[in-house]
Amino acid sequence: PAFMLPAGPDVGDQVPGEHVVLHAPELIFKLLDEFHGVSVMAPEKSLHYKENIQVRLANGEFVSAWVYTMN
Repeated sequence: PAFMLPAGPDVGDQVPGEHVVLHAPELIFKLLDEFHGVSVMAPEKSLHYKENIQVRLANGEFVSAWVYTMN
């Protein structure tokens, strides 16, 4: 499943989600990349791609976060 923003003039730019801190990111990201169909060898053919973006938490704080986006 993937989150798709609805179209229309009253659409906001907030996507509900969870922000978690990983203690073994190399291992976890390897597993998540495989789960989401991310291909390092052919990113243009991947089901999703991973990118690092700035997100705003519920408390208003901005943090850097990795997100998976449909290709």
